[in-house]
Amino acid sequence: MARSADRSKRAARWGNLVVDVLLLIALSVCMVSGLLVSGTVLPTFGLFADGYYFWDPLHAASAKAMLALLVVHLALHARWIANAARRRK
Repeated sequence: MARSADRSKRAARWGNLVVDVLLLIALSVCMVSGLLVSGTVLPTFGLFADGYYFWDPLHAASAKAMLALLVVHLALHARWIANAARRRK
């Protein structure tokens, strides 16, 4: 019985790690594509990013993925958030 509980805890930790890594990747892609799409940031430094037809959809997709992963992340940590809020009162 103890081995089963250890396996489920290990699986939960791995699942949490996977969601966190995917969230980090989505955030990074969203930030970089946002800078490349921006019409003011790069020209300020004398740079120009060609290919808005690529960066705009990538930015939109990564932003949607990031928001979806954020919802999953919050759901995974709902118990911890509730306990922290309860202790705060």
